Amino acid sequence: MFSFFRYVLLALCIGLFFSCAKEKEWDYDYRIVNDMDDPVSLTYKLVSSPAEYTVSFPSKMDTIMISREGVVGHDIWNIESASLIYMFDKLDGLTVDSIYSDNLRLRSAWSGPENVEGRGVYTLHLTRDLFNTTLKKYEYRIKNASDKFVLHFSFQGDDSQVGELDVNPGNTSYIATYKLKSSKLENLYSDKKIANIVGLKLTSLAFIGADGAVSSANRHSANLRQYWEYSEEVNPSGERIGVYTQTLDEKICDNRTILETDLFSLQTNN
Repeated sequence: MFSFFRYVLLALCIGLFFSCAKEKEWDYDYRIVNDMDDPVSLTYKLVSSPAEYTVSFPSKMDTIMISREGVVGHDIWNIESASLIYMFDKLDGLTVDSIYSDNLRLRSAWSGPENVEGRGVYTLHLTRDLFNTTLKKYEYRIKNASDKFVLHFSFQGDDSQVGELDVNPGNTSYIATYKLKSSKLENLYSDKKIANIVGLKLTSLAFIGADGAVSSANRHSANLRQYWEYSEEVNPSGERIGVYTQTLDEKICDNRTILETDLFSLQTNN
């Protein structure tokens, strides 16, 4: 009889062990706390959705942004063990003074998980040290160095912007703006390995005379970085910008003619 009760007790202990060892489902929250004195806009995209959203977080706001439910485990554990937070495919921030942060997905920026009433909570504190990148602006301009021809060109800018523009003799015209998130303003093409400019493509160039005659400059590779001169200036808004200027005149249309003329002169002299 004693042996029977011993086996029953052993079975109960084994059953209790397996019931305790059985994994459960846990929910996890992703909490955002804005510790700064100004609002912050966050642009994010979840791995579970193709949509992109932008939301504003007022100063001192403390809220649960998203949740992940039904994660299996014996207890709350670190489900975000990679270098980037899995739940976000994108998470960027912007302050009111236009300072960016594109590293908010870094696992190192998040604390947790903390067990809060049976839920795992990851927390991101928005602090000034996370924001160190500004939106730098660069302008592309064309200068018509001819004294009698109108320069006509077609271009394609960022976001597939397409257009045409005429530049009168002696004038300089703005074409497009290229924006880049960077910690400093600098010449983007100081590295000679960079062959072409970015953010702009000149698709055709021509000089038009007073009589309407057109001289094509399509042989000129206007998109090569070597033809663009870099400078910096302060725009009317008080913002320092980078400026790329290409100076063109009608001589770029005459290269082939000059070569043929020189060749004819050589043959005649011989």
